[in-house]
Amino acid sequence: MAESDLKTLDGTVVLAERQDNGRGRQNTRWISPSGGLWLSIILTPKLHATRSVLLNFIAILAICEAIESKTNLKCRVKWPNDILINSKKVCGIIVDLATKESFIYYSVVGIGINVNVDIQTIIRGMGANSEAGASITSIKREQSGRFVNRYSLLKILLERFNCHFSNITRENEIVGILSRICDRLEGMGNTITLYQTNCRTTGELIGICSEGSLLLKKADGSISKISSEDISVQY
Repeated sequence: MAESDLKTLDGTVVLAERQDNGRGRQNTRWISPSGGLWLSIILTPKLHATRSVLLNFIAILAICEAIESKTNLKCRVKWPNDILINSKKVCGIIVDLATKESFIYYSVVGIGINVNVDIQTIIRGMGANSEAGASITSIKREQSGRFVNRYSLLKILLERFNCHFSNITRENEIVGILSRICDRLEGMGNTITLYQTNCRTTGELIGICSEGSLLLKKADGSISKISSEDISVQY
């Protein structure tokens, strides 16, 4: 696609009422029935490819702020791409991108929020038993069955996303965004175990660095940076 064509798409938001082939992180299946917010944001940011995690940062914060603004619910972040309410997953984020000469040519930020969806519909779509419902939720469920105006929620989300995106190259703003994410970080201050291929690291979770790695303080006082790629977490 020509660069001029991409520029016309910059900031385009694509919405779906439902998705038949939704995809999550590591190509897991994402069940997307009616009642949720399923959207993709097309961007052409002037960012070096090594800074792509910033797109994940601003998406996470915008979603948390939108949900908290629209409801009385508090959001937590399970790094790198899950939003939790009461320790249950309510939202997932996936950032795809293409690069050109070490810079991001374009990016698509995919967001899926279980707003008013029936959790049992998701569980059936997963082919899982009812116990799977203990780890997922919807905003409606967490509000005791009260419906949420999805488009009002979307409006706030996009306003917050645009605000953070406009400051994406300002280092002081990035520090503030990261701080607000860490304030919501699940497991912050607790001892956790991170599993990677042939590797396990245990320590106190003390934050996230600007490159997107989790920071663990080990028993000997040393600090380990653990890449968010292909990790699983045990709290």
